[in-house]
Amino acid sequence: MGAETWKEIAEDDVFYLFWSAAAKASPWVEKEWRCALERRGENFIDPVPLVSPDIVRPPEELAGKHSTTGFSLIRRGTGPVPT
Repeated sequence: MGAETWKEIAEDDVFYLFWSAAAKASPWVEKEWRCALERRGENFIDPVPLVSPDIVRPPEELAGKHSTTGFSLIRRGTGPVPT
């Protein structure tokens, strides 16, 4: 991953974090969301859970997202349905 990726994270309007078991296991995904968190803060990150957070826990640093975010919505059964 080059400098262009880090520059885009810093300049984009939102960082969509598509969360799954594969994303959780990926060191590159972790580097990207941590970069987004450090540079722009928690509100910049918009989680898109692909599985229930009860199955694949979100990063602890992002687990406190407001109830209107993807991590909370899927838990309540109003978000994307895993396939």
